[in-house]
Amino acid sequence: MSGRPPLNESVVVITGASSGIGRAAALAFARHSARLVLAARGEADLREVATQCEAAGAQAEAVPTDVADEAAVQRLAQRAVDGFGRIDVWVNNAGVMMYGRFQDVSSQDFRRVIEVNLFGQVHGARAVLPVFARQRSGVLINMSSVWGRIVSPSVGRDTRRCYPAPWRSIRARSTVKRSLHHRR
Repeated sequence: MSGRPPLNESVVVITGASSGIGRAAALAFARHSARLVLAARGEADLREVATQCEAAGAQAEAVPTDVADEAAVQRLAQRAVDGFGRIDVWVNNAGVMMYGRFQDVSSQDFRRVIEVNLFGQVHGARAVLPVFARQRSGVLINMSSVWGRIVSPSVGRDTRRCYPAPWRSIRARSTVKRSLHHRR
């Protein structure tokens, strides 16, 4: 397939689609009649967004998915391909936030932030890049946070200590991917 299809013919997968930027992105793509596969953990909110997207003129499928589960993300990609024949755009948007003083936050909570914010994007990329390679096209969008670019005394000292780490890693990984892609 040469070039990208117009938005009204594109198949777009968005993780973290039930709220915030993911929800806004889903509705924006819906206004262009894209075919959407929406993923998030919260099924009720996800179905609500899918209904709003359909009302805006898009085909939308809600697929409850925890991006920390690599097999679930692989199933998400396969569901998009089975349902629409391809994936044109994948938006890695899912993320979680953790609040609390460093000494009061459990290791389990730290792991959850890393599993969702970092490994969720790794899982998304690993699921979709083979699809893009077969199609010879596709756009991978890795959402990050401003905390991946700047340092603040209030983030990383007593509160949210692990929050910036996955975003910095995502930024570095995306830069390397972009560099490798341009070398071909």
